[in-house]
Amino acid sequence: MQQADQNSPATVEETMAVALTTTRSAQALLDEILAVVVADNPGMHLAAGLLLEIKAQQKMVKCAKDAALAPFKRAVAQISSVFVAPTSLLSTGEAHLKNQIQAYRGSAAEQHTRMLSTAETIEDVAAAVEVLPDRPDGLSERAQWRWSVGNAADIPREYYILDTQRIDREVRTLKGALQIPGIQVIRDTILVAKPGRKAP
Repeated sequence: MQQADQNSPATVEETMAVALTTTRSAQALLDEILAVVVADNPGMHLAAGLLLEIKAQQKMVKCAKDAALAPFKRAVAQISSVFVAPTSLLSTGEAHLKNQIQAYRGSAAEQHTRMLSTAETIEDVAAAVEVLPDRPDGLSERAQWRWSVGNAADIPREYYILDTQRIDREVRTLKGALQIPGIQVIRDTILVAKPGRKAP
């Protein structure tokens, strides 16, 4: 297992100390912010400065959290990777055995049906019953329902789902030029705070 980064907290206690420090700093900043009322231009500039401070502290908190989590994420990835092979092998074995058992049971059921259809005596019926497989301990069956498309044109409208990810991508790319029947493209204006950026 790899060691933690030099800049990341080495212990849970140090991580908690960092979190406590950032929490106190965030609380102090929030107390200052909640007292701000923007009623004039100087007040707006004060709020803008505090907003930039918020963004700076958010970035600092994220960096501290990522640094603390990094060695654990690497460890989880490494541990998970070593179990991929046995998991895959066992899944392959499971699928093979299930297919074999189901194929045998299906073949036996077909043979049973054929034998019953031609049975003329009690002995013939008994022989047909005899070919049916028993149920091994630990195995059971349950219904598993699935579906497939028959005629797409017959599917009721309420079962269709919008491809919202595609619409989002096209809105970001084409913006106001995008035209999709039934879809309204809306332009919102939001504030973006980036420390160091000069006002236009």
